[in-house]
Amino acid sequence: MNAEFGGLGLGLAITRTFVEKHGGSVEATSGGQDQGATITIELPWVTVETAESTIESGGRQVAKLASRAASLLLVDDHEDTLTTLARLLRKRGYDVKTASTCEAALTLASTHSFDIMVSDLGLPDRSGMELIQEIRKTSTIPAIALSGYGMESDVADSLNAGFTAHLTKPVRIEMLQQAIERLLV
Repeated sequence: MNAEFGGLGLGLAITRTFVEKHGGSVEATSGGQDQGATITIELPWVTVETAESTIESGGRQVAKLASRAASLLLVDDHEDTLTTLARLLRKRGYDVKTASTCEAALTLASTHSFDIMVSDLGLPDRSGMELIQEIRKTSTIPAIALSGYGMESDVADSLNAGFTAHLTKPVRIEMLQQAIERLLV
């Protein structure tokens, strides 16, 4: 790294914005130049309900618990994205299996039963479009495309390839969960 551009600068500003949008706080301390930095991030603890639906019982609402967690196949070649999304989805009560290539996804799909597939379109061995076309030969599993491209034509292309829904990256976990829940109905 060029010493002329050292320091916390833009990285800390981006981190602060991201953390504060999630209700947290960030603090940076340093002993001075060439002493390194300590970044402390605090995020609120969130409890997630695992209710499948709410029913009326004697004038009060009662949560009806899901009989089993929905099973998701999550496909993304970016390790940090795959790990983070899998962790967040598991915290929301889903049973998540992950793959970082089309071949790994196809192997999982042939040996496990999934309720929904969520796949990045840019994969190292084939495209997500090719993956869904291969999946469609044997399955009607609902599938959500994740892509950095969100123009109307990009969405149409993914839907025409066989995806059920298309979300543009970076995707908010709430939006992904809403899309998953809509497809589970």
